[in-house]
Amino acid sequence: MAKKNATRCHDDQTLLRFVRIVASAMDAGNPFTHGRAYRCSKQALALGKQVGLDGSTLLDLEYAALLQDLGKRVVLHGMVQKEGPLDDRERDRMETHTTINAQLLHEIGFLEGASRIIAAANERFDGGGKPDGLPGSEIPLASRILAVVSAFDAMTSDRPYREGLTVEQAFSELRREAGTRFDPEIVESMIVCHQSGALIAEFDPRDGVLYLRDETPPAEARKRSAA
Repeated sequence: MAKKNATRCHDDQTLLRFVRIVASAMDAGNPFTHGRAYRCSKQALALGKQVGLDGSTLLDLEYAALLQDLGKRVVLHGMVQKEGPLDDRERDRMETHTTINAQLLHEIGFLEGASRIIAAANERFDGGGKPDGLPGSEIPLASRILAVVSAFDAMTSDRPYREGLTVEQAFSELRREAGTRFDPEIVESMIVCHQSGALIAEFDPRDGVLYLRDETPPAEARKRSAA
């Protein structure tokens, strides 16, 4: 039994390394999203531990954070790099990327759990999200975590048409939308993680090439001094 568990653990780590490489390659072509997959995966991992996730659910969350933008890269590539805000038609189309992504990943055995997390990542805590209009605790916990982590990284990252927010500005935005778009408890847990340093504790300096932008530290660390 011990040998079987050790083999499974080794296999999980091998697959995780492979997915990290794929995600890094997807991010590499866009200077505005370079390192996003790695940052989101490490933040999701820290936040998942903070709220009590473990085992396979935590691993599925890490996979989901790494591959959450696959639908954008594969199907909606032109809009990802658009030099300006999306119009209403483009925004409606972009919102389908989680469903497209989930469909792509569902056929891969070890990514089925991640596909379910991604499928619900655009749901809203008030029940007004997509695709199923799930409210509150009906949204999988891992999906609620991914929604907050993904939004935080997007807010603190530069775009062709705007500069990224500081950490404190991003937290203010998350709090403003807590209870409507986001789970309030997850928002507060993320802020606690940041204040304790746990949010960046999972970052490995050896993986710097995966998350650094122009030789600068991750957005949350770089802007921490502004907090």
